[in-house]
Amino acid sequence: YKAWYGLGQVYELLGSSGMALYYYEHARRLCRTVADIRRVVLVMGDLYEEMGRLERALSFYKLAADGGQEQPRGASGKVLLKIGAI
Repeated sequence: YKAWYGLGQVYELLGSSGMALYYYEHARRLCRTVADIRRVVLVMGDLYEEMGRLERALSFYKLAADGGQEQPRGASGKVLLKIGAI
């Protein structure tokens, strides 16, 4: 998943949100751990929020919040803050 995720980051930095989301979606499909899935869907939620697509962002933040016990450090608090902000 890391190669797809990295390509998503590159396109995000280039300002191509659609392509970034395309690569992040491929990365999400290849994730093997809950932590990796949370990482990817959180980034996708952030990108949708930046695009002004708040309903879509909220759906991805909820996906991140509904993950299992394993999580990247601080992701849960960040996810809940983002949901509360929308």
